[in-house]
Amino acid sequence: LQELEAEQKTSEISRLEQEQAASEAQIQRQWMLVGGVAVIAVLLGGLVWLYGQRSRVQAAQAEQLRTLDRAKSRFFANISHELRTPLTLMLSPLDAALAEPDKQANQKHLRVARKSGQQLLHLVEDLLDLSKLEAGALTINATTVRLATLLRRITFSFESLAEQRQVQLAYAVEVPDAYAAHTDTRKVEQILNNLLSNALKHTDAGGKVTVDGRLEGATLHLRVTDTGRGIPSDELPNIFERYYQVEDVPAEGGAGIGLALTKRLVDLLGGTIGATSTLGEGSTLTLTLPMPEGEISAPLPPDERGDGAASPAESAPGFTPAFVREGKQARLLLVEDNRDMSAYLTDILDPYYAVTCAYDGEEALDLLGQASFDLMTSDVMMPRMDGLTLLECVRADDRLRQMPVVMLTARADEADRLQGWRLGVDDYITKPFNADELLARIDNLLRNQQERDAWREAHASDDEEPISAEQAWLQQAEAVVLDHLDRSTFAVTDLAEVLETSERQLYRKTKALTGLTPLQFIREIRLLRSQRYLEARAFGTVAEVAYAVGFENPSYFTRLFGKRFGKPPSHYFQA
Repeated sequence: LQELEAEQKTSEISRLEQEQAASEAQIQRQWMLVGGVAVIAVLLGGLVWLYGQRSRVQAAQAEQLRTLDRAKSRFFANISHELRTPLTLMLSPLDAALAEPDKQANQKHLRVARKSGQQLLHLVEDLLDLSKLEAGALTINATTVRLATLLRRITFSFESLAEQRQVQLAYAVEVPDAYAAHTDTRKVEQILNNLLSNALKHTDAGGKVTVDGRLEGATLHLRVTDTGRGIPSDELPNIFERYYQVEDVPAEGGAGIGLALTKRLVDLLGGTIGATSTLGEGSTLTLTLPMPEGEISAPLPPDERGDGAASPAESAPGFTPAFVREGKQARLLLVEDNRDMSAYLTDILDPYYAVTCAYDGEEALDLLGQASFDLMTSDVMMPRMDGLTLLECVRADDRLRQMPVVMLTARADEADRLQGWRLGVDDYITKPFNADELLARIDNLLRNQQERDAWREAHASDDEEPISAEQAWLQQAEAVVLDHLDRSTFAVTDLAEVLETSERQLYRKTKALTGLTPLQFIREIRLLRSQRYLEARAFGTVAEVAYAVGFENPSYFTRLFGKRFGKPPSHYFQA
C-alpha cells in the first residue's frame, strides 16, 4: 500500500512537472509572439516614417522646382524688358539723328543713345560677371585710389536720378580725404551702383535714401538706407539669391540679378553684406569691405557716365496731327514707369499733342478720374498696377471704354499680345519702335475715334455702341474656333472657309491683330479654354480635358500646356 501511494505521488509530481513545463513553454511562445509583433510594429512604423520622410522630401523638392520655374519665368520676362528699354532709347534717337544729320538737336539725341548704350553694357556686364562668379573665373584687379573721392563720385552720380524721382539723396560717410585704399574699384562701383539703384527704385517721391558709414582701421563700414516700401520678413532671407524677386512687392522690370551679383562680389572681396527691413517703412543694407591702405600710383579715371537728357524727335515730313476737338490739341495720357523713356516719348508727342504723364497704373487711374483724355499709351510692366490691369479697368468703365489705348511695351511675347487684344487694346507697339510710326499710328487712332464719335452722334438713339471692325472680326474668329473646339481636325483651312477669306488673308490679319499665326491663334484659344476647364474641375482627368479642347494626344497636350503656363495640367488635380 505504501509502495502504491509512493508510486501515485511520483506520478502526480511528474504530471505537475510536465504541466509546469508545458505552461512555461506556452508562456515563452507567447512572449516570443509578442516580441515578434513588437518587432514587426517597429519595422512597420519605421517604414511608414521613412515613407513619410521621403514624401516630404519629394514634396519639398517639387516645391523648390516650382519656385525655381517661377523665378526663371520672371527673370526671362524682366530681362527682356530691361534689354528692350535701353535699346529703344538708343535706336529711336539714332533714327531721328540720321534722318536729319545737320540738325543741332542731334547732339541731345546722341547723348541719350550713348547713355542708354552704357546702361545696356552695364546690364550685360553684370550678367557676364555673375556667370563668371558662379564658375569661379572672376578675379580681383586691385588698384590704389582715394577712397573718399571714389565713394562720393559713385554716390553723387545718382543725383540726377534722385531728382527725377523726387527722392532726397543724403551722403554721410566719414573717410579721411587722404586715405588711399588698395581695392578693385570697378567691383566696388558695381556693388554701390546696385545698392543705390535698388534703393531709389523702391522709394516713392518724397522719400529719402541715405549713404552713411565710416572707416575703422582698414575696414569700410557702409549703410544704404531708404524710406521705401520695405520687404516682407519671410522674403528677406532670399533677396540675395540669383534671379529671386520679392513677390509681394510690385515688380519694376528688374531682372533679379543685382543683389545676387552684389552679394557674390562682396564675398569675392572678403566683405560681408546683410539686410534689415520693415514693411511700409524702408530697408537698410549693411556692408563691410576690407580697404587696406596703399600708395597712389595713378589718378582716378574720369567719370564717363552720360547725363544727356531725352530730346524731341521730329516727325516725318508732312505729318499733321489729328485734332479731335475744334481748335484744341488732342489730350494724351502717357503711362510709363521708366523716367528716361517717359521723357523721350513726351518730347516725341509734345509738339503735336497735350501730354500728361503717369508713372504707374494707379496714378493713371487717378488722372483719368480727374480729367478726360482722347488717347492713352501704356507700358505693360509697371509697379503697383501693370498695364494690362489698367486696360481692364479702363474697358470696364463706361465713361472710359471708348478711349483708344495703345500698348507701348518691351513685352513682345505672344501671350501678352493676345491678352491685350482680348482686353480690347487698339494697338500694340513693341520697343524698340520708330518715332514716325508711333506718330502715324496715334494719328490714325485719333482720326478713327473722330469718325466713331461722329457716327455715335448721328445714331444717338441706337442702343448698341459700335466696336471697331478689327475687334469684331477677332471676336468672330475666336467664336468660330470655340464652336469647333472639340474637333481635333479643325485646321487653318477650316477657319478661313468659315470666315470666308483666303488663308493668306487670314494669316495677314491674325498676325497683324494678335502677333500670332492662324495655327498659333487656334492653339492659344484651345489652351486658354483648357485652363478654364481645369480651374473649374469640369473633367476628371487630363485626357478628358485634352479631348474636349481638340487634342488627340494627351501627352502632346500636356507638353504644350506646361510650356504655355509653366506647370502641367495634372497640377490642377492635386489641390
